[in-house]
Amino acid sequence: MTPPPHHLEDDKIGWGLSEDGNYSVGATYKAISNWPKPSNTVWCHIWSWKGPQKAKVFMCTLLHKRVLTNQRKARIFGGTGDCNYCQGTQEDLIQRLPKSFNSLDAFPKT
Repeated sequence: MTPPPHHLEDDKIGWGLSEDGNYSVGATYKAISNWPKPSNTVWCHIWSWKGPQKAKVFMCTLLHKRVLTNQRKARIFGGTGDCNYCQGTQEDLIQRLPKSFNSLDAFPKT
């Protein structure tokens, strides 16, 4: 990587969302209020879905890859990450999904 040319101005600290470079709550609010609203993200689809809140939270947990599998539990708390059903193989998210979706049937339909 080449260094910047010498003819450029020195670096200065400044807030990029205001005209003068100084931070202000008003300038930040003005800049943020002009941002486009997300309308077609997977998160919008999850939270606007007319299903149980527990299922929405589970789907977000799943998308963030935070479902507590035996493998993840072993990494956090120690022990073995073996699957209780497969005996001897590590339980990962792909193995855990069918079990999780079967448990979604226990949620009341709204």
